[in-house]
Amino acid sequence: VDDDGQDSRQRILDTVLFQRLFLCAEVVDRWLTDMLAHGGVPAKRAVDFLWRVSNSSIDDFTGGFGAANSGDWDRFYERREEVFMTVGGLKGIIASLVTLDNAETERAASTATIWHAMNNKLARPFVLGLVLIDLVLHLSLMIAFRSIAQRESTLSKVGVKPAAVVYFICTHYILRKGCEAWALLTVSVKVLKGYFSNLWNLFDSAAIILTLAMTIWHSNNEDEYLNGCNAFVMGLLWLKVLGFLKVVNKEMSTFILALSQILLDIRLFMVVLVVVVFMFGDMFHIVVSTKDDGQYCAGDIDSGYIDDFCGSIWSSYLRTYAILLGDFELDDITETTGTTLLFVIFTLVGVVILLNVLIAVISDSYEKATMSGGLLFGRARVHYVAQNEALERILKPRPAPPAQPGERRWKPKRVIYQSLRFLVLLTIIGTAMHSFLFLLGTLIATGQSGRWVALAFIGLLFGLLFVALWVVGTFILDNIFRIILPDRAEMLYDYMNRLSGSFVSSAANFLFGLNKDTVRVSSSADQEDVDWNGKVRYLENVIDRMLQEVKTDLKSEIMEMKTEMHDYFEAETG
Repeated sequence: VDDDGQDSRQRILDTVLFQRLFLCAEVVDRWLTDMLAHGGVPAKRAVDFLWRVSNSSIDDFTGGFGAANSGDWDRFYERREEVFMTVGGLKGIIASLVTLDNAETERAASTATIWHAMNNKLARPFVLGLVLIDLVLHLSLMIAFRSIAQRESTLSKVGVKPAAVVYFICTHYILRKGCEAWALLTVSVKVLKGYFSNLWNLFDSAAIILTLAMTIWHSNNEDEYLNGCNAFVMGLLWLKVLGFLKVVNKEMSTFILALSQILLDIRLFMVVLVVVVFMFGDMFHIVVSTKDDGQYCAGDIDSGYIDDFCGSIWSSYLRTYAILLGDFELDDITETTGTTLLFVIFTLVGVVILLNVLIAVISDSYEKATMSGGLLFGRARVHYVAQNEALERILKPRPAPPAQPGERRWKPKRVIYQSLRFLVLLTIIGTAMHSFLFLLGTLIATGQSGRWVALAFIGLLFGLLFVALWVVGTFILDNIFRIILPDRAEMLYDYMNRLSGSFVSSAANFLFGLNKDTVRVSSSADQEDVDWNGKVRYLENVIDRMLQEVKTDLKSEIMEMKTEMHDYFEAETG
């Protein structure tokens, strides 16, 4: 049914037949991901289907005829869980959401169906192991690069080479990004474009490439420092930490993504603010530097504030910006009549007006981000799950398909694929092992220097990396271990696997808030625990603006009617 028949489509979907079909796993197939990847109206219809499935109730299952008994409830939950699992098992279901616009991605991510699929994918031991390895490797990269940038000799005393750690980890990340791009390309070209158009992915790639480049430069130029470049690279590495934190829970996602929304909303206002600062900076510079035919600046000036206006034009701009932030002494600013007048006008325009407007714009943006905190969190987690799912699909061992009679079992294409897969796996394990030794050396060096807080932090990273290596290693080599280990050793191996499984469950609950209750999602109606912080005030502001607009429109209409009536009476009496 086309868009002109929206009411007809709604009536059709509300019938008992279709409501019952939404609880049948047989209706879920490849068409769902194809429609999502297509975009436009088909993608909207696919998201509507996800909403219908997520909002299914016991009345949809029974048809609303009579009261439901306990057996009906059990079958309803079983049917809905089956549909959820079928949707989550579709190849590329999460990755296809990356191609949608932000509004549709958020709408899909807020459904119980997609949330169930994302939680199940994040709860897998292999994915949790990779997440922990990535987190520890990135923090190890930051420690190593900081040591290189600051030319610390503490690590070299215990035989640790930070540059080698940077090379290993950056190579690992480059191979990982290539695997993710390859896996997403197998889903759709649009999915790959959506992956590279994500701003946080661009920050990640830039951080890794620049870290590698700066490390190579420092290795070839040991006696030179690039302080600005080192600081910029370290800032990008910290942004990558924020990129990880934004998918941990809804509150962090709201805070971090609200910053992006605020920067987007104030971009035009910042242009106005910069122009005003430059304008008054030029005025201050001209007034001071040309006073007494230019001789004023040539004399002895006790005030550092006035001396900035006598210097270059850029020092004048910086001093004007400092005045905007309240960094001034009244006696110095009012030393001349011109600066006194400009100071009064600038503080009135810049501080009283512009800064208050900036605060209002930021408050409005943050309140809007607070209202859509769950949607922003869902969108961020969609991108994160899509990346990890793509990597898992490449690296996960899969049995070879049965060979047909007369057909070679190992085709050249499959041999190349398996070789590349094992190469990437060895790179991950090798990089993690090398970082393991690096953290061990750092632990020793930190203990010798007596920095106990740093010692505890590095010890925590050391333990996390050990458990993550165990989880990933047993996942990859499980079949080999069970063949080569004797019976008694296999019992110990199973016990270690149970311990690591308990740790993975605890880590999933701590990092992503996953437990049995969140993985087994109930209905959308049960998820209405919404954080109302800031929403009431935002709605009040919106209503006030609407009332003000209505008031203005009514006043204009009344004035027009008054003018028309006045003209009419003048025409009648004339």
